[in-house]
Amino acid sequence: MNANFCLSAAAETADRRSGRERPFAEPSPDRAAPWVGQRLTRLEDERLVTGQGRFTADFHENGMLHAVVLRAQVACGKLRNVDISGARNTEGVVLVLTAADAAQDRLGGIPWEVCPPGFESVARYPGDPMVSEPQPILASDKVRYVGEPIALIVAETLESAMNGAEQVVVEIDDEDPVVEVSEVLLSRMRAKGESPVFTYKLGDQSRTDRLMQEAALVVEIETHIPRLIAAPLETRGYIAQFDTGRDQWTVVAAAGKPHPVRDTIAKHVLGVPPQSIRVIAPDIGGGFGAKNVAHAEMALVLWASKRIGRPVRWICTRNESFLSDMQSRDHLISAKLAVDASGRLLAIDYRSIVNLGAYLAPRGVVPSISGLKVLTGPYKIEAIAARVDAVKTNTVPTCPYRGAGVPETAFVVERLVDMAARRLGLDPADIRRRNLIQPEDLPWHAPTGAVIHSVDFPAVLDAALERSRWSEARSRSPSKGTNCRRGIGMAFTIEGYGMAFDEAAEIVADGAGVLEVRIGTKSSGQSHETVYAQIASDALGLDPETITIVQGDTARIVRGNGTGASRSITTGGSAIHKAAARFLAEARAIAARLLQCKPDQLDYANGRFEVRGHLGSGIDLASIARSLPDERLHVSDSFQPDRFTFPGGCHVAEVEVDVDTGEVDILSYMAVHDAGVAINPAVVEGQLHGGIAQGIGAAIMEAARYDADNGQALAATFQDYAIPRADSLTKMDISLVGPPCASNPLGAKAAGEAGTVAAPPAVINAIVDALSDIGVEHIDLPATSMRVWNALQDAKIKLSTKRLDNPPTGIQRQ
Repeated sequence: MNANFCLSAAAETADRRSGRERPFAEPSPDRAAPWVGQRLTRLEDERLVTGQGRFTADFHENGMLHAVVLRAQVACGKLRNVDISGARNTEGVVLVLTAADAAQDRLGGIPWEVCPPGFESVARYPGDPMVSEPQPILASDKVRYVGEPIALIVAETLESAMNGAEQVVVEIDDEDPVVEVSEVLLSRMRAKGESPVFTYKLGDQSRTDRLMQEAALVVEIETHIPRLIAAPLETRGYIAQFDTGRDQWTVVAAAGKPHPVRDTIAKHVLGVPPQSIRVIAPDIGGGFGAKNVAHAEMALVLWASKRIGRPVRWICTRNESFLSDMQSRDHLISAKLAVDASGRLLAIDYRSIVNLGAYLAPRGVVPSISGLKVLTGPYKIEAIAARVDAVKTNTVPTCPYRGAGVPETAFVVERLVDMAARRLGLDPADIRRRNLIQPEDLPWHAPTGAVIHSVDFPAVLDAALERSRWSEARSRSPSKGTNCRRGIGMAFTIEGYGMAFDEAAEIVADGAGVLEVRIGTKSSGQSHETVYAQIASDALGLDPETITIVQGDTARIVRGNGTGASRSITTGGSAIHKAAARFLAEARAIAARLLQCKPDQLDYANGRFEVRGHLGSGIDLASIARSLPDERLHVSDSFQPDRFTFPGGCHVAEVEVDVDTGEVDILSYMAVHDAGVAINPAVVEGQLHGGIAQGIGAAIMEAARYDADNGQALAATFQDYAIPRADSLTKMDISLVGPPCASNPLGAKAAGEAGTVAAPPAVINAIVDALSDIGVEHIDLPATSMRVWNALQDAKIKLSTKRLDNPPTGIQRQ
């Protein structure tokens, strides 16, 4: 057994780059600090755009076997028998595993990790079945969704494994599936004595009811936020090997949270110490949340590699990803907004039924409730009452996806604000301005419990109106003729992120002049290698090109909470900032001892300490490291935010709608984003571009649907599930503003999820603006051509009926 399974390649990939062209003590010939705030070209680009990136599927090992997962083809039913005899006799097949084998080896299931509200005092441990059953890594007594794993077939080649899977005979007694959530479903559950998985309430119901009764206007909305699929460019994949001599696994994984995923599978599935699994996450081709949680397939290849004693590889096909990746959204929402006669927003009453899927996934709780803390958006709303009922269905489990609950609440609130403006005859920008939290109101204690700080929403709105030429929008004529209508819409976004976990960073300098920053987050396109280097460079007085960023290796990085919830820069970057300060303090103390002077007599620049007033009497970091027993100076520190960070912004979309076909054309898109201190403005803009693209996809094309009768996925390929392409989008005008953030030492705010929050309501508001004179008041997501066309026909029928009910004077209705 080769204990160095893929390690020479994978460990190198865990570094930012293998090239250490210049020692850290050598100053940059053509650049100067400060680095934070500069539009530094991404340091990872050369590797990635020239095909030198290394992704999980790129790794191979001699003797490696290939795994195929046999999945349920029905959504719900009793699993009577799994006959694997034919598969075992297939040429090339080495191993076939089922739930019976998992029970024999006493393996657990994929647990919920975030405790549902209301169960904190009774849950004994994550995945406690008294709260909600873990998902078995292989179905045993029942199948609960199309795509659920039933058996693992391992063979010498992928073709042999696929052939073996075709020989497995599965007998299932079909049952009627449930794929959609509704009030009717809740009523049926209650009639049978069943309850939602959890119910969560927030706010003051009595005060909200009173304000609703006193309001001059109450606008209401009932809408469904459709289920979405992350669809990253790189599908999930895992390659595992077990070293019998060391009793340890190594797994190369497309994992955005290497340490948490390792810990979950080790503790709850395999029942082994977490340190017995080394996770190496190489380059990751997008994740958006779908690669941040434990999936059954990772546990399966780890288990199989130990059973066989050879490396086992599983790479998800695109079709499989539609059936097995954690999905997202799928909230049925009804809400009301109370407004006084002057346009002041008073209260929100919010009800949501959340489709969790077949199991409560590791972080399935998060998107169900996390948006509620910013339910009032950037507005001075007095009261809220919210209730969330989360239920299981026969669909793929759901977890956080870019935005993680905030896109759902923001869509509803921003639509309600526009509806109120139209009913009151106010400009959508005007009603927002009247209700924005002002700088002098800070800190603002929202009725959700959030304490909002470090924001300037009026400045954001002013910039958005100016850059979008909002006042001129109504006079712009359609470009495609009289059958088109032009509209403009805006939406605010505010998110509360970065408080749940800390992050640690290590800084290591060796005697050869190599300086590493090791951190437990993991980039999947967020440019960590660049922005982390900029932060460390300013703190250490070095050039970014001389700093190696190490991520994605649980053996080299002591601990980490991974990337997610827009926390990498605010929390991870702050940990680097603190670790750098500690590193220099320790280096200074050692240098003073070696130079026989006091620490405060030393000046520091470009990786070297000099005794003040004694030119040439100094020492560099490499020499300091060489003076230590292991020839390394190694320090660490961590950062735990004590309050949320509140990134926000205002987005404006301009659209053109063909009233004959319902086709929507995005003409322009503008976003003003409050990024606080932008570590690298170009990177922030790029993150906004990506989020907006996904948000536009959610607005006009994306929806994962299931057949209500049999639970089959109706979108299991890109022929059925539309995602934005270049011709779906438009040039984006991005502007960065805003005060520094007080909740972290960098003053930075997040940017990665704002686009998915603001784009859907901005685009729908623009579409409704274009069609409002025809009578269209609302369009559900996604606003496909068919849905827009149907809304137009319904509006025309209502308009005709209204005219018949109210005929002009002198005309008698027959």
